[in-house]
Amino acid sequence: MKNLSSLFLALVLASSVSFGQTKEEKKKLKEEEREQGFLEMKKLIDSGTYEFEGRWATSQRGARINLMTNPTFLKMTDQEADAFFPFFGQRFTGSGAYGTDSGIEFNTTVSDYKVSYNEKKKQVIVNFKAKGKNDTYKVRMVIFSKGNSSITITSDHRSVMNYDGVVKELVKKETAD
Repeated sequence: MKNLSSLFLALVLASSVSFGQTKEEKKKLKEEEREQGFLEMKKLIDSGTYEFEGRWATSQRGARINLMTNPTFLKMTDQEADAFFPFFGQRFTGSGAYGTDSGIEFNTTVSDYKVSYNEKKKQVIVNFKAKGKNDTYKVRMVIFSKGNSSITITSDHRSVMNYDGVVKELVKKETAD
């Protein structure tokens, strides 16, 4: 019985050594995956055609709202932006003209479009301005190596809103002729 226990223990130790990875190997593999994801995101953003799909919204007061049932998107095509973000914050204008918008909406050519890269943190940062029907928005998007991203939208007439979601390749819908 003692020999059987010793044999079992030896087999377990041998299998853990041959199948396990060291912490350094796991760390290196994770860093390589992160670098590959970062390069893919750089390539996607540099193409100028991509989309953001929102999953969560956070108001300036800290309320976090699940957006799974609310369409939340930003579609970019060669600096043409089509976007809708539900708005849960505070409006600063007493004018009735601004009170009719249900969200942050724009479909326009953007201005001041800039892309930068944080090589150390493996982030792609996109900044631009867009004009909506009644407001001008400053948009800052930070994209992480696997496509997870965060968008901050600042406006003159509304409180700041943050949206978390995913950036991915824009799939163009084919139209029937």
